[in-house]
Amino acid sequence: MEKKTCFVVSIIGNEGSEQRKHSDNVFDHIINPALSKDFNVIRADKIFHSDKIDERIFKLLREADLVLADLTGKNPNVFLEVGYRMAINKPIVYIMQKDDERLPFDIQNINIKQYNLKSDDVLTEASKAKNYIEKTVENMVFDSQETTEVDEVNINRVMQILVNIQSNLDVMNSRLLDGVYTTNQVPSNDNFNERLLIKALEEPEKMERLLNLVNKYPQLLNQNQ
Repeated sequence: MEKKTCFVVSIIGNEGSEQRKHSDNVFDHIINPALSKDFNVIRADKIFHSDKIDERIFKLLREADLVLADLTGKNPNVFLEVGYRMAINKPIVYIMQKDDERLPFDIQNINIKQYNLKSDDVLTEASKAKNYIEKTVENMVFDSQETTEVDEVNINRVMQILVNIQSNLDVMNSRLLDGVYTTNQVPSNDNFNERLLIKALEEPEKMERLLNLVNKYPQLLNQNQ
């Protein structure tokens, strides 16, 4: 039987950083053991060698049977990817480090399994998280129905929206490094992404909510020249 695909969304960090060590530990001791029997488990940096969001990432978010999202670190790119997956209404499982800072959006309708790899009993904590993922996935229905033409149009539009936003952030960063912005004009990348995604994360059941958000804030789509 052919394995399904699971795409892991998480903060990754630079090689040797504490973020990378944490992400690797979660991947190696929780995610992969829980899913590798039935899924090909993919993390972007292991195949693309880059943490930049581009169309390859969106392709995985769109086509993977399952997305496993670790929300630890309140990372804007993670929110961006999670928001896209929510918008297309496909299976997603959430986990995060127990003592991590509060998420910047309402999570009352989102089930998040908290683990604690800083605990004195790390093996038990990892086992609990692993078991949670296994049981959650067992109860999921994976719809193999092909995406309709209308769905594809909406998906492509959302993807272009997010690609444009990422491009804007890249331009802003470049200008900041070049000294174009004054101190009072420096944009906050974290806040920029969070403002866009918070509402999408709070109401994931309708893709139209994301599209309406973009229509409400069309300036977010303007390419900086």
